[in-house]
Amino acid sequence: MDLPAMETPPKEQVKSEDEPKTPAPPGKEGKARMTPSPTLSSAEASAFKKRTQGGFVVASHVGSLVHEARTEKKGTTEIEEIRSGESPDETTMFFRDRLSDKVTYLENRINDFAERIATAEKLPNGMDDIHPVSRASQEQVLCVGRICCDSEGKLNDQSVMLEGSMKLSNGARVKLELSKLSAFSFFPGQCVAVRGRNPSGHCLVAEEVIANAPKPMTTTSALEIRDTDSASQTFHMMVATGPYTTTEDMSFDPLDALLKEAEERKPDLLLLVGPFVDAMDPQLANGDLGMTFDALFAEKCQAMIARYCHAVGGQRKVVLVPSTRDVMHFPVFPQPPMGKFKDLEDQVLCLANPSTVKVRGCGLVVGCCSQDVLKHLAATEISRAGDMAGQTDRMSRLCSSIAGQASYYPLFPTARGCCFDASLGGALNMPATPDILVLPSDLAPFVKVVPLHQNSSGQASSDQSSFVCINPNRITKGKSGGTYASVFVQGLDQEVEGAPDSAQISHAVAKRSKVEIIRI
Repeated sequence: MDLPAMETPPKEQVKSEDEPKTPAPPGKEGKARMTPSPTLSSAEASAFKKRTQGGFVVASHVGSLVHEARTEKKGTTEIEEIRSGESPDETTMFFRDRLSDKVTYLENRINDFAERIATAEKLPNGMDDIHPVSRASQEQVLCVGRICCDSEGKLNDQSVMLEGSMKLSNGARVKLELSKLSAFSFFPGQCVAVRGRNPSGHCLVAEEVIANAPKPMTTTSALEIRDTDSASQTFHMMVATGPYTTTEDMSFDPLDALLKEAEERKPDLLLLVGPFVDAMDPQLANGDLGMTFDALFAEKCQAMIARYCHAVGGQRKVVLVPSTRDVMHFPVFPQPPMGKFKDLEDQVLCLANPSTVKVRGCGLVVGCCSQDVLKHLAATEISRAGDMAGQTDRMSRLCSSIAGQASYYPLFPTARGCCFDASLGGALNMPATPDILVLPSDLAPFVKVVPLHQNSSGQASSDQSSFVCINPNRITKGKSGGTYASVFVQGLDQEVEGAPDSAQISHAVAKRSKVEIIRI
């Protein structure tokens, strides 16, 4: 057989990058050539700059006590961080959690929930009246544990099990029979109290489920309100979540547009939630950045925020909360705060993820978690509406579950990519139920007034306490713009009239607030 003739390609057709390169002599190495960041030509406008619905209100809430007038800002906004325990910082060691750390984390969650249930149900002997989950009983008993699945698959109504703590039930698990429940809502890791019967010791027949045992909402003394200049003023906050640049370029035009909007509106507090330099940005995967991630954050985000701070003055505060998608920060959850802004430490506050802050004198506590907990819960939750079909709101139910579990991330096992470290799990606990809960998510943006106490079906109880839950969505969506939130909270000056200095004033932020989700 004759073989086809083979020719050697000319030297000029061989790609130069395939040829071996002679290393430079010692001491003569040149600096690495920096590839410029991909940008659009001046003749080609980006999809973000072509947006036509900027300023359009997507969702809103207006409380009954809100009026439009807003006086000029007097005094400096005072922000105080509220911690539930040890919060991670830059010195914290992470990704060293052992099996014992996971056991301790789950044990503490169940026992803390059981303690709140004993208080809420006014059990005569406290936690001693809580029955072990695996002890047989022909009479109705009250058991406390966490929801888990009997296999590695997805949770369903036939695979639900209740696992007790070592303290209350020696860590035993039993099957949870749901046939007598007309409505329920469960997800893995959820702590619940169950009233029912366990005739054999292996199957607990549930007759009633208490899924929420939230921590009480905070109050403010009348003296503290009177001592602040902002008692009679309307507090304004803007909330935005990254990514802060589109997938077309690394110009950070959306962040620039947001800060210019904030310069005009002059909010008392600007809450910026990560990611700032997003690990999911395809431009970073291409390796065409031309600079380090830290340098990009400093030259773009930090520089723009610094210019904003100088423009609005020191009375206005900026709070930064990182994300596990930030490539220039530690990818662990709970997450330590980012480094301080040089020369702006008093105006720019870097907080951990999640975090809770109190605005002094305003009667406002804000909680924020950049992890997409709503999306993760929506993917794992199972529910039965029963007679409440068509009357229950799923997003409100999920928001209520987060507050009812007193945890910013109650799901366990956590979702893939969560980067959860059980040894730091105590930082997920809510120190108190916030008045405004900020939960950024890829789900559709919303603002909800959520009753603090709800039963297992999602129906509000007689307790009228409520909080406001906000999903501002993201400031960018691919190549186009997204949304941010604008929040106004009325002052408490009318509530303290005639009250003694020792009186504790309820915040009632749902009635005093106006929230709008606005397109950038």
